[in-house]
Amino acid sequence: MSGCTHLETGQRRAVKVIARSKIRNWERFQTEVRILQTLDHPNVIKLYEYFEDETNVYLVTELCTGGELFDRIIKEEFFSEQVAAKVFKQIL
Repeated sequence: MSGCTHLETGQRRAVKVIARSKIRNWERFQTEVRILQTLDHPNVIKLYEYFEDETNVYLVTELCTGGELFDRIIKEEFFSEQVAAKVFKQIL
């Protein structure tokens, strides 16, 4: 995941680059992208734009700066039941 800046608005965005060769089911992938483009909810990452070329697919999304959940799990080593329930609820 890398970052970018919208030239007109100056807003920061995230760009996920996916190699086309890694996409096993192209129809399913396109369906997922179309669904994500229609969603507008504060707890679901917003997909702003979608581009593709011969080798890659580019998903431009809102920039989430909270860090990776996996990194947090590794750093903490232990979560209380209350904290685990809170994080799980946020994921859902």
